[in-house]
Amino acid sequence: MVKGSQKRPRINPEAVADQIRVGIQTGQFVPKQRLVEIDLINRYGVSRSCVRGALRILEGEGLIEIVKSQGAFVRLVTREEVSHTLDVLDALANFVVRQAASRIDEPSVRETIEHSLRLTEEFPKDRHMPMADFVRENNRFWGSLMDSVGNPVLKRTHASLQSLLHRIWLSGIQFNDNRDQWLEGHAEILKAILAADPDRAEALAIESGDRSRADLLHLPDEAFGVS
Repeated sequence: MVKGSQKRPRINPEAVADQIRVGIQTGQFVPKQRLVEIDLINRYGVSRSCVRGALRILEGEGLIEIVKSQGAFVRLVTREEVSHTLDVLDALANFVVRQAASRIDEPSVRETIEHSLRLTEEFPKDRHMPMADFVRENNRFWGSLMDSVGNPVLKRTHASLQSLLHRIWLSGIQFNDNRDQWLEGHAEILKAILAADPDRAEALAIESGDRSRADLLHLPDEAFGVS
């Protein structure tokens, strides 16, 4: 076979949607930003039909909206939608920390939680850290908890719901400077899990959720696209 004649592996719309979703979660694509098809084609090296398929997937998830004759835009979320999302995230968080604490004697669970605690304690505690850094660390923390209980559906569901909130975190709106408290709370949750104390782990997860709710739902209307 002539060198260079090999075809590149085909990338399907789901894979492109995954990459755009990560871009939304990490602030590469921000609320109200137009997702230009040709830019996405060049960015990911795929066909127009593949990009359009990916955008339809993300539209179905509520991450973007497609406006006729204008294109696709990263969607803003309403205050009510944020409240409902937090309700579900709280339930998932409470479930997963109890599961992890109850199964901490399993070697794979303990190894995952111990590794996550090391990374949490090594992460710089700076209340003025860039919000994008905090979001990445928050994703890592919750992702490790989801990994510890070995439920990929739970992990995908949690990540999808988190992405709705990340668009607000990364919108440039000023938040209370308590990111260091969140990180300390993450460490305490992991320590409670390692101590096989599901009640304390859940109580700490509830406290963390209440902190998120207070910050997000007390933001000004502009954070939710209301002028």
